[in-house]
Amino acid sequence: MTQNKWEEVDSSLFRGSGSNPISRAKIKKYAAAMEQSGWDRFPPIHGGISTIDETDIEDYEEAEAEGFAHELDYNRPIDQSDLGREYALIEDGHHRAFAAWLTEIPIRVKIWD
Repeated sequence: MTQNKWEEVDSSLFRGSGSNPISRAKIKKYAAAMEQSGWDRFPPIHGGISTIDETDIEDYEEAEAEGFAHELDYNRPIDQSDLGREYALIEDGHHRAFAAWLTEIPIRVKIWD
């Protein structure tokens, strides 16, 4: 039997795929459940873990100056203070990631095979 491989990463920074519309009501519902039992009721998100580098920061600053930083799909603005910070790249589990962020618990990421 193969066990699912997942890792935890701080929820203060993550990046979505931009492919999933976000429902605030769903995030609030998930956050309430996570406050009670953490990830126990939820599967890990699917995606990967990456690290902010100079190119990420330069790309973000350029996109911000041109008015489309939101299209890079970070959950918050990034800057030099984020250099070297690990973050989750989310393919499936956007609502769970936002709920983890709201409840300040790490994001569980099932790593791409």
